[in-house]
Amino acid sequence: MPTQLPIAIYEFPAPVTAMQVLEKAADILAQSFEVGDTYTNPNNVKQFLGCKLAHYEREVFAVMFLDNQHQLIAFEELFQGTVDAASVYPVKS
Repeated sequence: MPTQLPIAIYEFPAPVTAMQVLEKAADILAQSFEVGDTYTNPNNVKQFLGCKLAHYEREVFAVMFLDNQHQLIAFEELFQGTVDAASVYPVKS
């Protein structure tokens, strides 16, 4: 759990979907994780990924790119699968 979430009021200009709420929640968590080795704590990672991936009805293969200080550089969704599987195809370079 992050030590302190930002204190702010978030307003949307129009009604929002559950997906938009979860994306904003993931953004807020990512901002609160900017200091320290937050992504070494499995519970914090679970909370972050829960917000990022909760809206999908199908399996998703995603990657969290971290620097050597365990800070998030990027989060990318690489593949989407069926209801119960995501196929990942490695590529030789």
